[in-house]
Amino acid sequence: MIETEANQLNENVNNSMDTSVTEKSDRYKIEDNKRNQRLFGSLLGTLNKFKEDNGKKTEAEIKREQLERRLAEKLKKERSELSSKLEQDKHERIQKVQEKRKQEETERELKKAKFLKDHQEKLSHFILTTASPKLYFLPKVHNEKTKVLLNKVE
Repeated sequence: MIETEANQLNENVNNSMDTSVTEKSDRYKIEDNKRNQRLFGSLLGTLNKFKEDNGKKTEAEIKREQLERRLAEKLKKERSELSSKLEQDKHERIQKVQEKRKQEETERELKKAKFLKDHQEKLSHFILTTASPKLYFLPKVHNEKTKVLLNKVE
């Protein structure tokens, strides 16, 4: 019987401890929830304030952005002008080279024609054979037949 009384006493102590522990834990949970809500609210307030401050641009920032935009446009314009100038210069160089080549070709043709004319003049003093291959010759002493042939060539 003593044992049963001791067991009952033990159970009562355990039950009272359990209720006091659960009451304490419930109280801590409520306090923790309130604390967590306060911290979360202050955190959200800080974030919203930062968002508002960050969303508003100062006058200096606006001027700086406008300046950067103008500089970017100017740089883009300069690049396009430079690109077009380079392209135009390249085109002009190509045209000059082509003109020079045409002029050189014309000069070669003129030199060739002059050379052929001079060569023909030099050969006009010689008699051309009718045999194959054709040969030019000039006799040391002319007779009637060679004079006729020579006149034919000239």
